[in-house]
Amino acid sequence: MQEPSARPLERVSPLPAVVLAAGYGSRLEEATNGFPKVLVPVAGRSLIEHTLTALWQVGCTDICVVTGYRAAEVERALRALRTDGRRVQTILNPRYDLPNASSLAAARTWIGARPFLLLMADHLLSTEAIARMLRSAHPYAVGIDRSSLTADRIAEATKVEIDGDGRVVALGKHLTRWHGIDAGIFRLLPNLFTDLDRLGSATELSALLTAVARRVPFYTVDLTGAFWLDVDTPADLADAEELLSRRDASAAAPQP
Repeated sequence: MQEPSARPLERVSPLPAVVLAAGYGSRLEEATNGFPKVLVPVAGRSLIEHTLTALWQVGCTDICVVTGYRAAEVERALRALRTDGRRVQTILNPRYDLPNASSLAAARTWIGARPFLLLMADHLLSTEAIARMLRSAHPYAVGIDRSSLTADRIAEATKVEIDGDGRVVALGKHLTRWHGIDAGIFRLLPNLFTDLDRLGSATELSALLTAVARRVPFYTVDLTGAFWLDVDTPADLADAEELLSRRDASAAAPQP
C-alpha cells in the first residue's frame, strides 16, 4: 500500500473483469451510516465507483459486478453512474451468505470461455496496479505486495506462499510461511471452474485458488509501490479517505 499518485497510463490490452460486491461488510458496519459496504463514500465516491473508474481508465470496459447483500440498492447506484456507454452488468448471487467463491460461481456463464480479471469491490486499486496485472504474461496470477505493512494489516490480510520457481503454493489468512500479501486482484482462466465443481461453491476463494495452483502454473505480479488498500474496518476507511483526498488535492493544485 503506497500513497496513490497521478501517473501517465501505459497502453495495455484489457480483459473482461468480474468485481465481487456481494458481502455483508460486517466489520465496517459501524462506519457505513446505513450504506451497503460497497456504496460507502470515500473521498466523494463510493468504493465500487473507485473500482469501476480505475478499470475504465485502463481500458477494461466489459465488467460484471456480482451483487448479493442489499443488491437492489447496489444495482440502483450502479445504474446512476455515468458509464458513457461502458458495459456494467450485474449478476445476483442469491447465496451471498456463503463464502466468496459462491460469488465467482454466479458469474460463470458471463465469463464463458474468456480469460478475465477478478477484483474485490472493497479493495481500492490504482490504475497502475491494474495495468501491471494486464501487462503480465501469466494466464494465472495474483497481485501481491512485498512491502512492510503494519502488524494489524498483516493479521487481517490473505498471505501468499511462493516456491523457489516463483509459483504460488498457497493462499490464506493463516499461513505461517508466506512471501507477499494478496492485494485483491487476479488474472484467471475459466478452467478454474473444474476445481470449483470439485470443491463446491461453498468454499473460500483462497482455498479454490490454492487448489488451482496445485494443478496449473500460478504466478505472482509484484504490485509493491502501486497503491492498493483493503477497506475492511473503520480505520481502513479513515486511511482511504485521507490518502485519496490528499491525492485529489495534489491533482487539483496548479502545476509550476
